Amino acid sequence: TKSTIVTTGNFYSVALSGFNGIAGSGSGLGIYYTSSPICYEKNTLILVVENNIEVYKKICELKVGDTVKTYKHGYKKIKYIRSFNYNPSYTRRDKRLLYKMIDHDVIVTGKHGILVDEVTEEEIKNTKKCGTSIRYIDDKKVLPACASSKFEKITDDKVFELWHFVLENDDIDKNYGVYINNEILSESCSEAAFNIL
Repeated sequence: TKSTIVTTGNFYSVALSGFNGIAGSGSGLGIYYTSSPICYEKNTLILVVENNIEVYKKICELKVGDTVKTYKHGYKKIKYIRSFNYNPSYTRRDKRLLYKMIDHDVIVTGKHGILVDEVTEEEIKNTKKCGTSIRYIDDKKVLPACASSKFEKITDDKVFELWHFVLENDDIDKNYGVYINNEILSESCSEAAFNIL
């Protein structure tokens, strides 16, 4: 299901579930949104395994069953993957805006993070300003893009195609460290956050 951002209309029913929501009306007008998406832009490269060889592929080329290399957990298959269209100009919340990594062709949502060994007091302060918190994956800290000086805010008024994916596991709250463009450590989405409707 692709989401849309509708700025006008009368909605007569609303459903909320975890991170996601649906609003609809008798006229067929409807929206699907994610309150704080953890997503990559469609051209982000993900380190996967094909024919026993590790290669980087665009996330938009991946599918359920493809094998992704993880940090500390070997290779995991994609359980769910989804794309949706997103225009960040409709929000003012930093964690929902889009950010480009300086000197890298990486675009992510503000709450999406890179895995680091340590965070500074300034980064902790910035994270709180973004309305989120420092999370952990294994022995790494997840520094949100909205709080990192390695990212710059995108202010373009345009629609981006975003993707996120869940790797196979027995814990719906678990996500993994994964490798993106040039061995940058980032994160997959948990099943709970993906929250299939």
